[in-house]
Amino acid sequence: MKSFAFASAETGLFTGETFSGPEGSIEANTPPGLVAWPYEHTPPDPRLQKLRDGVLVARNLVPAPAPEFDRRKTEMGNLALFEIQQAEISQARPLREILSAQLAGVPASQRDVDVFTALKSGIDAARARYRQIMLAACDRDLDAIET
Repeated sequence: MKSFAFASAETGLFTGETFSGPEGSIEANTPPGLVAWPYEHTPPDPRLQKLRDGVLVARNLVPAPAPEFDRRKTEMGNLALFEIQQAEISQARPLREILSAQLAGVPASQRDVDVFTALKSGIDAARARYRQIMLAACDRDLDAIET
C-alpha cells in the first residue's frame, strides 16, 4: 500500500486530495490534469509546498518586497538593535552595584534596582518591537509598529 498526494500537472500546486492503495492502481485513480506525488507519513501541505520540475519545494506566498520597504525595514530594525545595545551597556553599572551588594551580603540600593528595572523594561520593549519589525511583510505592518 502506498500513499499519494495530487498536484496540478501545470502549476505544481497540490489540491489537498490524496489516495492510498496498491502502487499499480495509482494511474487509474489519478484525476485528469493532475500528477501523483508519493509520500510516506504526512501529505504535502498545499498552503506551504508545491512541485517544481518533479521536486517538492516551498511555496513563496509573499511577493518580493519593494526596495523601499526593504530599506525602511532594515533601518527600523537597526535602530531597534542600537537601542537594545545602548540600554544593555547602560545596565552594566547598576547590575555591578547590585551584584556587589549581594556578594557583600547587604541589600542593593533601591536606586540601582529601579534603574536596572527601567532599563530592562526598555530592552524588553525594544526586543518586542524588533521582532515585529522582522516579521513585517509590507509597509502597513511597519506603519503599525510604534517607535
